[in-house]
Amino acid sequence: GSGSGGQTGYRAALSSLNIGGVKASGYGGMAVTFDSADMSGVLPQSLAAAMAATACSADHQTCALTFFFDGPDGVANMSDGIYDNPLFTCGQQGFCVPSTQMVPAPGVQADSLGLRLGMWVLGAYFLQFDRASMVMSFGPHSDRPCSPACSLLRSNVMCASDDKCKWSGSVCEDVEPVTESPTTTTSGATTVVTTTTVVTSTVITTTTTT
Repeated sequence: GSGSGGQTGYRAALSSLNIGGVKASGYGGMAVTFDSADMSGVLPQSLAAAMAATACSADHQTCALTFFFDGPDGVANMSDGIYDNPLFTCGQQGFCVPSTQMVPAPGVQADSLGLRLGMWVLGAYFLQFDRASMVMSFGPHSDRPCSPACSLLRSNVMCASDDKCKWSGSVCEDVEPVTESPTTTTSGATTVVTTTTVVTSTVITTTTTT
């Protein structure tokens, strides 16, 4: 497969998936692509339908997704709600709907193509990709989620949501030069899956997509 915009993606297999803290059936072994060049990601059809049918409350965690991976050190997990900014929030009709803060909304594709996680989820984690060893490691940031580069925010709404960015004409730019680098943390680190590529802090084996 290929990452967005011709970028390299990394792929692993889900061991399970929770919706609002409740295990959902049918997702064990589903392929997950980690794509830092994509913002919103792409959902498999079955998951998009399951979210639309999930009753929720004002507590956004009722729509939070948690992805579990089997790694060499046990089960690791990654959640879209770790910093209270999940892919889905509770809609006016009492069912989960894509977050209005996310533009565009996640795409939808056949289950056979799996799930693609973009920066909306990945930005909350420190990621390390080791192509030589085909391993990806991850762990939550200790203070705040990692903001994607301003240039990756392709709408005025998303640009305005980051105080380090400003909308200029038709592009999102840095308010000032970025001088800090993300720092790693061992707090809450987990280890994930073996597939064709892997994740660290939490380590999983995954495969690359070009």
